[in-house]
Amino acid sequence: MAGNTCDSINSTVDSVIKLLTDNASTLGGLVGVYERDESPAIAFDNGIIPVAYVIPLVEGKDNFDIQPGGIPVARHSFPINIVAYYVYPTVEAGIRPTRGFGYTALDLFRETHSLPIGQVTGGGLEVGYFQVVDVVVHYFILTLNVKAMI
Repeated sequence: MAGNTCDSINSTVDSVIKLLTDNASTLGGLVGVYERDESPAIAFDNGIIPVAYVIPLVEGKDNFDIQPGGIPVARHSFPINIVAYYVYPTVEAGIRPTRGFGYTALDLFRETHSLPIGQVTGGGLEVGYFQVVDVVVHYFILTLNVKAMI
């Protein structure tokens, strides 16, 4: 069974990327969705903002319980973070849209709930911004708590 758990986790991450990509226009016209953690400056320099990054297990870990009696299934609980960046001309111009995109992303997972190996059971949303010279970068971080039997 080597690789089964990793393949299952990777399948779940792929399904999150696909759901975000399929809904890119409703999420502010995302021009890319990637599995990595990267500075928004890199995306900005490469002309790929607005962009979203899917980051599994970064600010958390996979907690699992092994089932007794030799049953080859474990209960897993792990986070998947989604970080999206947007550029606006002013702070005020981006507050509501970015918050809206964060909640739209949340609603996508509330509606689909299930992923290939589990379900989204909760999470958190953070919305903010920072200024880099004359550019205002807004972001949301959506953390999905996933529970699965693998």
